[in-house]
Amino acid sequence: MAYFLLFSDLLIERLYGFKRHLFVALILIYGLYRAFRLYTLIQNNKKEE
Repeated sequence: MAYFLLFSDLLIERLYGFKRHLFVALILIYGLYRAFRLYTLIQNNKKEE
C-alpha cells in the first residue's frame, strides 16, 4: 500500500507534502515490524519442533 500511495494520486486532496511522506513512512515501518514479528514466530516454532 505504501508503494501505491507514493506513486499514485490516491488521497492526494487530503494527504500531500510532508503529511503524505510521513504516512507512507509509518506504513512502511509497520510493515517491517509485522514482518519481523512473523519471522520471530517462525523461528520460535522451528526451535520447539
